[in-house]
Amino acid sequence: MRSTEFGMRNRRSQSAVQRLMAFLAIVVAVGCDRSTTDVGQPQNDERVIEVDRVSPEEQKQRLDELFGGTKKMERMRSAKSIVAYRVASRPYDLLTDDLKARVKPGEKIGSFPVLEGPATMSSDDVQQLLKILFDGRYLSSGLDACVIEPGIAVRFKCDDEDTIDVLLCFKCDQIMVLRGRKNFGDQNYALAALLPIFKPLFPNDEGFQQFSK
Repeated sequence: MRSTEFGMRNRRSQSAVQRLMAFLAIVVAVGCDRSTTDVGQPQNDERVIEVDRVSPEEQKQRLDELFGGTKKMERMRSAKSIVAYRVASRPYDLLTDDLKARVKPGEKIGSFPVLEGPATMSSDDVQQLLKILFDGRYLSSGLDACVIEPGIAVRFKCDDEDTIDVLLCFKCDQIMVLRGRKNFGDQNYALAALLPIFKPLFPNDEGFQQFSK
């Protein structure tokens, strides 16, 4: 997200009318599940999203802002350790009692408690993940419709002092990147294509297994 309590930057956008139209299209087509479950209710597969295309120049600018530039993205590609976590979609104090019981004591990524993991990702899965994350054509040009409620976090350990965490919200297609003490966010409408990568990593999580877009 770009304008939340996490201190996201406001994105440079098009005219006010274009932004409003894009926002309305997102809200109508996507919505946001506010149920008490951790990953939301299954969505209808007939999901149509109409947003303005982002120019190549803005794509690069936003990817650089999100991930820290080309050098940082290359470090993510060559990270010595890349693992996935199943995280709760809300901070601990906002979780239901059954979810609190699943939290791994003392473990969280950003503000989101860890439920399960780490799970090692295969090299093929990592390549598919980065292919989608680093492709600016999937970025939205509209306003953010929701506050991020992630279900998965991926940790890139580039070296002993450089760790990058990427939080993924499949309900509203949000990305949050944690780099040091700073948070950056955006929307990527291809995140649903990553569900087949992460579901096998957490086979005993019934709610996550039932979730679909």
